[in-house]
Amino acid sequence: MGAALHPMPRGSPTARLALVVVVGLVIYASLFPIRGWTHLGLSPWAWISAPLPPTYWTCAEVVSNAAAYVPVGLLMVWALRPALTGWRAVVAAVTLGAVLSGTLESLQTFLPDRISSNLDFLANVVGMGSGAIAGALLARPLIDEGRSTRWRARLFLPHTQAAGLLALVWLIVQASPQSMLFATGDVAAILGRNLVPLHLWMPSVARPAPDLRVIAETVCTALSIIGVTMLVAHCLRTRLMRIGAVLGLVAGGLAVKAAARLAEPTASRDWWGWVTPGAAQGVALGVVLSVLLCHVPREWQRRVALGALCLQTMLVNVFPVSEYFVSSLSTGRIEPFFLGPLSRELAVVWPLLAVLWLLVAPGSRRDPN
Repeated sequence: MGAALHPMPRGSPTARLALVVVVGLVIYASLFPIRGWTHLGLSPWAWISAPLPPTYWTCAEVVSNAAAYVPVGLLMVWALRPALTGWRAVVAAVTLGAVLSGTLESLQTFLPDRISSNLDFLANVVGMGSGAIAGALLARPLIDEGRSTRWRARLFLPHTQAAGLLALVWLIVQASPQSMLFATGDVAAILGRNLVPLHLWMPSVARPAPDLRVIAETVCTALSIIGVTMLVAHCLRTRLMRIGAVLGLVAGGLAVKAAARLAEPTASRDWWGWVTPGAAQGVALGVVLSVLLCHVPREWQRRVALGALCLQTMLVNVFPVSEYFVSSLSTGRIEPFFLGPLSRELAVVWPLLAVLWLLVAPGSRRDPN
């Protein structure tokens, strides 16, 4: 009876793997751009005794520094189970988080583009503590009692939970600037726009009229929405869940895009420049078609997702970028948490990962019935 009321603490291999990924992202963001290492004549520990608060700081920066360490604290408490639980796990997590943050702040003294700050350190520790406390409170229902496992089983079809992870990555990459709303797989942005010589093959498309650009962004945005929503929808158990996923993914993508733009310390403050006529029409068209596609058989949803992702990737690489987008990249914007380059790289490979999973994953290809 007591064992049923108070189950034994259990470990979480998933939390340990997620912790490694999140800590890697924090290290990357803290040491970005990871070049130009030099000794500036300052002690690595000088930031500890610096005036508090520093001369230049913003509330948004403090909040972002705290928020970055919340998932670290939460996952670390879960990763320490069953060796440490309760307040012991919280103390251990906060201590390890403080060591991590302090080490990274000290390393920043060797990077000319970064500034070590005791205020950043304190914000990191507060975020770490908040996440650790939340992790300790949620550990028993989610891990020991297995509620998270049962919840995933009620939501996803067998062997399809990776679709949820792909959807989460899709939401993350929306923080980076894109030539068209929700566009991913822009290989030409890395290899060069001359990869496809449109000026030789299709001169009229190489310098498109404004109306043609609106049509292209409408189609690209709609295909992007259909691709990611059908990727998730064909893995969910009920039609209502699929419709909810459509609305949730689109709303989440728009929220991430808006939040990332609002966090940019640019001089122009053109916060809503990404809401173009083509983007707005594409969102409306993509949502309507995706909701309708929630009513078709699961295998057709998978096929539509494959086709939409491939067509969207082809369109974003072939169609020339607008001069407004190019000029917006030259304004010196800083993306949240310094994760801009990483999110852009993830945006390039995301459709490839999604298509590969749709092609080879047993849970995607097989009918569970």
